Amino acid sequence: MFSHLGEKTALPASFAIPRPVAHDGVRYSGTHAGFLGSKHDPVELGQVYNHVEVGPRVNAAASVIPLDLPQDVTMARLQARRGLRDLLETEDRTVQKTGGIQAHESVYDDAYRLIHSTAVKDALNLDLESPAIRDRYGRNEYGESFLTSRRLIEAGIRLVTVNWMFITPAAKVYNVWDAHGGLLDLEHGQTGYGMLKANYCLPAFDQAYSALLEDLSLRGLLDETLVSCVGEFGRTPKINGANGRDHWPFCYSGVLAGGGVKGGTVYGASDKQAAYVKENPVTPGDYLATICEACGLDPAREIHDLEGRPFKICDGEPIRSILG
Repeated sequence: MFSHLGEKTALPASFAIPRPVAHDGVRYSGTHAGFLGSKHDPVELGQVYNHVEVGPRVNAAASVIPLDLPQDVTMARLQARRGLRDLLETEDRTVQKTGGIQAHESVYDDAYRLIHSTAVKDALNLDLESPAIRDRYGRNEYGESFLTSRRLIEAGIRLVTVNWMFITPAAKVYNVWDAHGGLLDLEHGQTGYGMLKANYCLPAFDQAYSALLEDLSLRGLLDETLVSCVGEFGRTPKINGANGRDHWPFCYSGVLAGGGVKGGTVYGASDKQAAYVKENPVTPGDYLATICEACGLDPAREIHDLEGRPFKICDGEPIRSILG
């Protein structure tokens, strides 16, 4: 949405790190721009972080800046490749008038701009941070993802999404928040609640999330940066036989902090079992509308898909009592 409605700049409007939300190679719906077109999709960098002892690991090699060219590709060679591509495309421009082709072209343009962007390269280079800051966030994939998100915001990126899924050293994928028995942590011998307490889940999250808010505040960025922390649904009020909690859409919570919202505010309440909403229910649309309002977007504003059909940004209503 920031890409669609925001001011056009040389940098992409949004990033998704450390990888898109996907399972068995299938990307989940809602993680890209949908009917607005692929040119508004977030930049996805993939598995690029330098992992050490604690948390999800991809490799333990030296840190990799994902915009670096391969060793055998110089900038001159890249420019020659681009020139050849442009030459081939001039042969027949008729097919490039469609929205889909133009959107695809914009992805190439964004990629070239990123490769030449010193600001983004520096933002992705965590070696420029002090050891103390890296330790504060946590030297694991998600600690480094939260730190990278702060650096990207400082570089001028308007929206950064950190998707929290767990990939083990053996490349097995776990959605650790879905730990209700269907997905088992086979490598560590834990199920259910035990997975939430493992070092790749709640402890790493607590460390990274608190570090992000603290760091943004100390740098004077928190008042102008909205931080949203939310999952896709809640969990049953009762523990199942696998020491976990099953899917539960009837009651759950989210956290907004920073720019545009009042700190220390609680809105809504559940019953004693945290099973059902008791007062001030909030729909996903309301939550999104509140984010839009805090960021200066009118949630009722009309936008159009690639075919020109009208839509509202969202159908919810902002929670005005928590807005600053």
